[in-house]
Amino acid sequence: MLLLILAAASAMLVYGLIAGMLGAVLPDFTRKFGLAPGQMGLMGLAQALGLIVASLAAGPMIGASSKRTALLVALSAAAAGLYMLPRARTVGQVVATLFLIDCGGGTIVEAANSLSFEMGSAMTEMAKANLLNAAFCVGGVLTPFLAANLCRRDSTRVLRVLLWTALVAIALNAANPIDGHSSGASPFALMGDQARHATFWLVSLLFFFSIAAEVGVWNWLAPFLMGRGISERSVLNIVSLGFALGLLLGRMAVVWIPSPIQPETVTLGAAVLTAAATSAMLWTRRAAATWASVFLAGLSMAPVFPNCIAITTTAFPNDATALGLGLIAGWLGMAVSSPAIAMLSGNGGGRLGRGLLLLPAASVMLAATCWLLIRLARA
Repeated sequence: MLLLILAAASAMLVYGLIAGMLGAVLPDFTRKFGLAPGQMGLMGLAQALGLIVASLAAGPMIGASSKRTALLVALSAAAAGLYMLPRARTVGQVVATLFLIDCGGGTIVEAANSLSFEMGSAMTEMAKANLLNAAFCVGGVLTPFLAANLCRRDSTRVLRVLLWTALVAIALNAANPIDGHSSGASPFALMGDQARHATFWLVSLLFFFSIAAEVGVWNWLAPFLMGRGISERSVLNIVSLGFALGLLLGRMAVVWIPSPIQPETVTLGAAVLTAAATSAMLWTRRAAATWASVFLAGLSMAPVFPNCIAITTTAFPNDATALGLGLIAGWLGMAVSSPAIAMLSGNGGGRLGRGLLLLPAASVMLAATCWLLIRLARA
């Protein structure tokens, strides 16, 4: 069991490193390629498309083989992309490589979280999902921290650390003795059955708004704060020791919430706090106040995505295909949010604050959706 947990956690750690990667390397890539907000949005869109493709393929892959095999394939794809990214010579090559990396990342999320079924029933689904995704947050802390303090202004060194971590995760997952079999088919095979139920659409909206908000912070916070005149090193530390650390501490705290409290209730409260914290994040000017608001945004946002997974896996136990449907909705939120933020920001990076108003807006919609889900369950 310990090796199983280490294998799943190491895979989620790699995905956390990947999720924080674009925001951490964008300053260096901007110097190298002279990126405009529209090109940054294209990179975010490439990531989202990779995640969507992975969610379409992961269910059938797991059904035909196992969760362990899917993780090995996914980690290998991510490692290949991390090797290729610092060698990219054009924006097009960067976009294509990001797509490959997130094809691996999307499969990691689905396969690693579905491994929670093999971890038994000693913990609630909410506790298991938040614990696994705490490993993701460790990666989110490390990538910008490395970029700010140990690999200053050198994205190649950051990506080299990520590559070696992925290789270690491959070794751990190869040694994991539990294959983890699950039903798995094309997500569209279940669409007809699920589409008749209002709960399916509400859970899909939860994924859509939660990922739109969280990924918006990962990808856009660094260039937004640098546009306000904060130094690159300070910005990356704010992302690492503010947002990512808040996510980590929040998810570890949720693990200890007693089982009678439902994930829907926790998610509603978190969404309301996230709307307030992301609004404050956009208006604060002083570095200390900015760090505090970013930390509170991470802390309040922490349980939302894992709880979406917990709600889904409770309704559809050991069904990687059902989880894939929810994740596809979430990655669509990412695909919509990044280009929308870029479009609202225009060609000037100084207007990113206008585009980032989508973050509190998505949080308000998340709260409304969660409220409807609770009302539906009580009806």
